[in-house]
Amino acid sequence: MIRMLRLDNYRVMPWKNGRGTTRQIAIFPEDAAFPGDEFLWRVSSAKVTEAGPFSAFPGCDRFLAVWQGAGLLLGTQSLEPLVPQKFSGDEPIE
Repeated sequence: MIRMLRLDNYRVMPWKNGRGTTRQIAIFPEDAAFPGDEFLWRVSSAKVTEAGPFSAFPGCDRFLAVWQGAGLLLGTQSLEPLVPQKFSGDEPIE
């Protein structure tokens, strides 16, 4: 089955650290309530506008890709646009 994802249908929620918002594009299983319920994977999009700590997601592997802008400094790792970076949700990152 193919399903069209539309911006108007994305759930907007605050970051756990309170410094921004994210748009949840998809989650599996679809009826998982984030945060709270267990989930296998989640895709979201957020605009980073200032430096600061990343929210912790213990037990989760995270993947981050910059798709617009010049890049991002993730801890000590420089992220170039369109190059995904994997890191642990347990790792304290700023």
